[in-house]
Amino acid sequence: MDDSLVIPHSEATFESTPNSLTTTNFSKLHAMGKIISPKVPYLKVVRNILSIAWNIIDFVGIAQCGLPLTNIFNFTFEHEVDKKWVLDRRPWCINGEYLIIKEWKADCSSSEDYFHTTYFWAQIHSLPSEYIIPINDKSLCEMMGNIVSIDYNGNGLPNWAKRLGINVELIISEPFFPGFFLKIKQGKSIWIQIKYERFDAFCFHRGKLDHKKSNCTLTHPLHIAP
Repeated sequence: MDDSLVIPHSEATFESTPNSLTTTNFSKLHAMGKIISPKVPYLKVVRNILSIAWNIIDFVGIAQCGLPLTNIFNFTFEHEVDKKWVLDRRPWCINGEYLIIKEWKADCSSSEDYFHTTYFWAQIHSLPSEYIIPINDKSLCEMMGNIVSIDYNGNGLPNWAKRLGINVELIISEPFFPGFFLKIKQGKSIWIQIKYERFDAFCFHRGKLDHKKSNCTLTHPLHIAP
């Protein structure tokens, strides 16, 4: 027989609305991050690695979210310029595990759904010069993900030598695009290779960020059907 005391759900529920001024000010100096790993990392380890990687004089405050503790972290910066520097250089790694770091948003302090996408710099190789400018068209966006920016120079042209750099938002549970065929004149197609930067522990067989190559059962890498 259960003789424990029970508090009604209605008496233990409190409804409130976020303060817009507090939210705006808080978001300027805060960011949220999640480490893609089956293990919950130690806060001390995360702090030590990032203090070296980021090398910010006024170092960032880091708090681990959740009870029990989770892979989600709250980062507090002293200066907005430091936060921008970190976000502009995404992604980051913690002992080979990817750190997804994003702008802080209200009601997302411990939400797993907020981290279903991440940002990467990708290099598009062997793209003919005359096809560089239309690279931000809808068809390529639909293939790769959400193209955030292209590495342009002061003249409004892409910084391009042998490759073109683009910043793209990707869904971590879906295969990353390895490249594409570009149709050119006379009905010919050429292969354009995409290389994603800082893919240390990436499984090229499955092609997904949330899948470890050490646990992969596939014997061949992701490829495009002929």
